Amino acid sequence: MNPPRPLRPAARDTRPGGAHGGPWGGGSGMGGLLGLTLLWDSLTAAVHVPDWQHVQPVHVAGAGLVKASLPPETLNALRPGAADLRLLDPSGAEVAWILQRPQTPDPDPPIRAAKSLQVALQPQATVMTLETGSDQPVSGLQVAAGAGSFIKAARVDGSADGRSWRSIATGLPLYQNYQGESRLQLPLPPAVWGWLRITLDDARTAPVPISAVSLQVVGSGPPPVLETNAVPVLGREEGAGETRLRLDVGSANRDAVALELFSPEGYFTRRASLGVREWHRGEWRDQWIARDLVYRATPPGSDPEVPARFEIHRNLPSREVLWILENGDSPPLHISRITLLTVPVELVFWAREPGVHQLLAGNQDCPAPSYDLGAFSDRLRSVRPQGASFGALATNGAFQPKSVVPDPFALAGPLDVSGWQYRQSLSMAQAGPQVLELGLEVMSHARPDLGDVRLMSGGRQRPYLLEPHATLRSVRIQPSAADDPARPTVSRWSLTLPLAGAPVTALQLDSATPLFDRSVEVVEVWADPRGNTRRRVLGSIRWTRTPDGSPRPASIPLHHRPESASLWLEIRNGDNAPLSLTDVTAWYPVARLHFLGPVTPPTELYYGHPDATAPVYDLELVAAGLLNAASLPVTPGGEIRTGGRTPIPRGAWAGRGMWLFWIALSVVVAGLLFVLRRLLPAAAA
Repeated sequence: MNPPRPLRPAARDTRPGGAHGGPWGGGSGMGGLLGLTLLWDSLTAAVHVPDWQHVQPVHVAGAGLVKASLPPETLNALRPGAADLRLLDPSGAEVAWILQRPQTPDPDPPIRAAKSLQVALQPQATVMTLETGSDQPVSGLQVAAGAGSFIKAARVDGSADGRSWRSIATGLPLYQNYQGESRLQLPLPPAVWGWLRITLDDARTAPVPISAVSLQVVGSGPPPVLETNAVPVLGREEGAGETRLRLDVGSANRDAVALELFSPEGYFTRRASLGVREWHRGEWRDQWIARDLVYRATPPGSDPEVPARFEIHRNLPSREVLWILENGDSPPLHISRITLLTVPVELVFWAREPGVHQLLAGNQDCPAPSYDLGAFSDRLRSVRPQGASFGALATNGAFQPKSVVPDPFALAGPLDVSGWQYRQSLSMAQAGPQVLELGLEVMSHARPDLGDVRLMSGGRQRPYLLEPHATLRSVRIQPSAADDPARPTVSRWSLTLPLAGAPVTALQLDSATPLFDRSVEVVEVWADPRGNTRRRVLGSIRWTRTPDGSPRPASIPLHHRPESASLWLEIRNGDNAPLSLTDVTAWYPVARLHFLGPVTPPTELYYGHPDATAPVYDLELVAAGLLNAASLPVTPGGEIRTGGRTPIPRGAWAGRGMWLFWIALSVVVAGLLFVLRRLLPAAAA
């Protein structure tokens, strides 16, 4: 897998979409505020509130300049660039606004030469001491090394006088031409230092020649402001030499600086790629937006909370992202937690009066506003504003969705659903674009390609777009010991899946045993039509845990989909004591359906027909409009068995397979004897 390297992000514009410089190009701060109040009075165009899907109260205590950070849920409801953001005052009049980002870490900050540099070779380390000669905050160091390939762990210390030192950062990666990647910058928290000292760890590899070290400085203004956000892992899938993580970054439209990976493992290196799913020319694909090397080299005794950092410096267009870690021949990493560093987005506006303002979001058709506020952006930074508080983002009760197709709720052809085995009733809050996640029941009972899934309303089909493998879900399984006395060196555990045929792609195991090396297999056993016991290995791994390693769980990829609900976990102990299992988790993929649906007539989901033909709908012609619209989640009801032809599972043959075989053989023999009996008299005559 070689995702393309992303383009360098463009410079951020603090103006709203479509904004341009106005007639007030100069003047003092007070003149700028006067111009802003005059501009407020000049907004006369009415906003048709029913065109917006979401509304959010903004509580303002007093008149004047207001600045407040947009909550994640608000960013998630807005279009990219906040082109659909509108702000209304307590009287319902539109208010001009501007978005500002606090000063952020520049991926390419200005470079300045250090006043002096001294390089010294020490046992198992290279030490570089430099006098900065700068009174500006230093945000990083740029190292120039000789030709060749290397990777090093760096520690940076700072001093005001060159005698008393304080640690700034440890375990920073520094590499050149390593696995095709290079990073010769050492990011630092911005601060003014008279002296800096860099120590490269040479314990594992030979020293490298260093020719120069330059300073990355921060311009005027306050230091960069970053927010740290916890990132839940929606799903983890272990593949051939890679780990695929589905992450929830909290909202779309976040200005992401970096991902931080925390792990108890001290030394590791992984190539990593970050992407989002998008619809492109009739199919879903992964669009890669960042690529970097995730590296950590923390010597024993160092701070375990020093994370490995993945640089992004891009706006994330989706709330769910895919992060791929390339393991190669190394085992998967034990990940304790993941955080995301983001830049806050601040809404700035002039409040003419105190009270509850209304923020509108969620309009796919409106043009970006054009407020003449570009000239005020720099001057507003020097004015002390008041804050504001945001209420809960709610659905606009007056929202009137516009059609993304000429007839938004048109139905496809009729369909006889008597051959389908299962159905679910769907509950929709309001008419418009909908999204339905197919749960474990549907994924287990439908065909693997989901070609038998149908949406029905009044006996006719409702068209939809299928998003296969949209994300991963997990379910915990309680293991039950079931050792076989005939195999005393093998620990055997019985695992019962929630449903037969569940599309489990991986099992994750954990144990409290601190030291072991075991061979593990996941096995499915069934009886064939002749009553013979069959055994199939679904997946296997070598599970090793050492005292100096991390107690990582084991992930077993399943190469075959289970056909029953009963699996067996077999661990070969040899002459060692059996392992104690503390946790077993099954991971499975789920799909999503995107469609247009009214509240009435009711819509039902049908699935479970092995001979059905996969549908083809004209809705794909307007897929972009449907997917860009703000969709509402659909709540499915319980599964209802409707009839249809039920395939006989493999395990169902266990008690009657041999009887059926002998009955069939008897019928065949009787038929042959009858034919011979008819032929013999004719031959004698």
